[in-house]
Amino acid sequence: MKKILQKRNFFALAAALFLATAMTNAQTRTASVTGNWNNTATWGGASVPTSANDVVVNNGITVTVDIVSAACNTVTFSSASGTISVSTGNTLAVTGAITLQNAAGANRAAALTGAGTITCASVVVGGTTTNLSADASTTFTSTIAALTISGNLSLVGVDDGSDDNNPTFNLQSGTVSVAGTVVLNEANGSTVTLTLNSGAETGTLDLSGATPFTITGGPSFNANGSAATVNYSGADQAIRTATYTNLITSNSGTKTISGDLTLTGDLLVEAGTTLTLGANDITININATRSATINGTLNINGNGRLSENLGGTKTLVIGPAGILNITDNGGATLPVMNVYSFDAGSTVNYGSTDAQTIENTPVYGNLVTSGSGTKTLESAGGTMTFAGSIRIGSGTTLASNDKTISLAGDFINNGSFTQGSSTVFLNGSASQELGGTTATTFNAVTVNNAGPGITVTRDITVNGALTLTDGIVTTSATPNGLVILSSGSTLSGGSTGSHINGPVRRAGSTGFTFPVGNGTLYSPITITAPGEVGDIFQAEYKRASATGLGGITAPGLTQVSNCEYWDLNEIADPGNNNTLSVTVTWFAGSGCGSSYITDYTKLTLAHFSGGSWSDHGGTPSGNNTTGSIIRTGVTAFSPFTLGSTVVDANPLPVSFSDVKAVEKGAGIQLDWTNLTESDINSYVIEHSSNGVAFTAIGQVTPRSNQADKASYTYFDAAPLPGTNFYRVKAVELTGKNVFSKMLRVETGRNPKGISLYPNPVSGSELTIGFSAAKGQYNLSVLNTAGQVVYRQLVNHAGGAVSQTLALPATLKAGVYHLLISGTGFKETKMFVMQ
Repeated sequence: MKKILQKRNFFALAAALFLATAMTNAQTRTASVTGNWNNTATWGGASVPTSANDVVVNNGITVTVDIVSAACNTVTFSSASGTISVSTGNTLAVTGAITLQNAAGANRAAALTGAGTITCASVVVGGTTTNLSADASTTFTSTIAALTISGNLSLVGVDDGSDDNNPTFNLQSGTVSVAGTVVLNEANGSTVTLTLNSGAETGTLDLSGATPFTITGGPSFNANGSAATVNYSGADQAIRTATYTNLITSNSGTKTISGDLTLTGDLLVEAGTTLTLGANDITININATRSATINGTLNINGNGRLSENLGGTKTLVIGPAGILNITDNGGATLPVMNVYSFDAGSTVNYGSTDAQTIENTPVYGNLVTSGSGTKTLESAGGTMTFAGSIRIGSGTTLASNDKTISLAGDFINNGSFTQGSSTVFLNGSASQELGGTTATTFNAVTVNNAGPGITVTRDITVNGALTLTDGIVTTSATPNGLVILSSGSTLSGGSTGSHINGPVRRAGSTGFTFPVGNGTLYSPITITAPGEVGDIFQAEYKRASATGLGGITAPGLTQVSNCEYWDLNEIADPGNNNTLSVTVTWFAGSGCGSSYITDYTKLTLAHFSGGSWSDHGGTPSGNNTTGSIIRTGVTAFSPFTLGSTVVDANPLPVSFSDVKAVEKGAGIQLDWTNLTESDINSYVIEHSSNGVAFTAIGQVTPRSNQADKASYTYFDAAPLPGTNFYRVKAVELTGKNVFSKMLRVETGRNPKGISLYPNPVSGSELTIGFSAAKGQYNLSVLNTAGQVVYRQLVNHAGGAVSQTLALPATLKAGVYHLLISGTGFKETKMFVMQ
């Protein structure tokens, strides 16, 4: 019985040992011959490794990952040499560490190669054997296309007192990404080296960890391979002092440098990141063509500087959203480079609390002054060009230094501007603003805007020459936004394409023509010389019915213009002794779309005072199409307009406004306004199915006929299914007919999108149709560059609507897009201006 029990125990122990050996073999796969990962022969006949297996690569063995997705738990190189190569398109996923063990007294090496990808938790080179018998090196080389380490890359030197083991990581090509920390642990006497300047020298080291480096001892970090790149891609990071070839900061956060850096390649600060120099320098130190590109933010905020050395062509590039902040209190200026290339959207901020000189070499994008003190444009005279805007910060002064300033963007003054004898050229191709919290005095201004024009949002004064070449200047008297021409200033230009749309003020004792219009029409008003230098007059052209201001009380004045008037006011008269002559003009565009002047000899210049058109006079000259009228002996000032001294001449016509058609229930409601209702017999509503042949469907009797504003509504209870065209005909007592613009409405189709008519547009008006819920909608016209050239707010009653849009005269021929947007609604439609 005892023998039987002994035999049973023996067999149980043998079975346990067999199972333990089997489990060990299941956990470790050893590559004993060179071959493919997916070939069992490579693993000595064992199964292909999975994520549960630890992999050991024996001496001299190369394992090629030949499948799309390979995996293992760890990889260990424990012999003199070994290689893992990953083919194109394939990935080896290592759950844990890749380790190159050091030997007690022999050199060891391992390599990762191929055009594929390896991912792992960490890479450890050396530090596994501490009892040494001789000095030796442990060298890990990476040429694989992508090695991604989710944790640390550790190089651990060993010194046992008499012998050292020296680890090296050679990044020769491809990209090694470290999400943790590069740990360089150099024990006494050992040498630890991380290098990018061996082999092909084209490798990229991407560091995304919060602490990119942890250093013990004095290890070597050689980042200056001929085409090597180091990318700090985390959030806030410290950049290690070294000599780099190419240096990149990316992703987000602020990158600071702890010591001076030398580059032999390019510097790139990507969008979303900030590179701060502090007290440290970055020097591009090579005789070659190189660049420093700022797409994020570069802060020169201490004694540190960015500069070039040794010649060649070094270019400072600031991208569309790039910002260069020069805030050092040592009076720092631009980085010292050979060439400057600043995008129109870039920004250079001279933000020191000391005086600074703004270098005139580059063509700037946006210029900002901040901090305090005076910022002076470099070198007296000459031209400085700004493709963006100038923004003068509070507490700072921008001194022009008598320069010519070419400005394509806004001029915003929140500090002060010393104009000297400078000239500012406003030559943008998009809208420009003259504004800020401080009124600005210019010496000379030339307006040459090829886009929608210039808007004045804070008073500006011109002491010298105002030249109007191209572009509309839009002004406002409340609360700010005037153009003020001081005594001694001069004016040249003034045309349909370039004038002041809004009030303009002039001081002085010389005669003056106010270059006013409404953005579409140029209609100046002229005064003869006032009595004193201190006299100030203000003029504005109003494209509106003069009858809307009040009735006629002047004897002999039968009617006034329903289209326009000039608001001329005396702002200051120190001597109270002004007696002037006033001249206005008329031309083909002066009327409201129909006959305007029929007998110019019966014209008079009417004056509004005391709530009515109370006096008139003047001498006309010219013809019925073009001419002028001068009125002498004028001593009182307020609105003036063209008037007529006979009833049967100069109709100064009907002016339709707010004409629209809206689908309501089963019908269509038409609304219109006559701004100048006078001598109207009836309004006839006409309908068409094709926009060509119209028939009368209704008639409305005028309510006022007092040369004032009157609004009407008509409801068509039986529109056609589908497309309907409408227009309103005003029948005058003389028998003359004046038509509104044609409207187009779709019924019964619940239309989506926007309809435009006509398209292409040959005139200045466009009929818009769309269907949407009740509410406010923004209507914008955009050019092909995406710039808004016109904007209007529409109050929509709900449902389908058709209404006319008066397009700005500044729109040139070309392709445009109409955008209508509101809550839950956004539609666009292309149209062509002929």
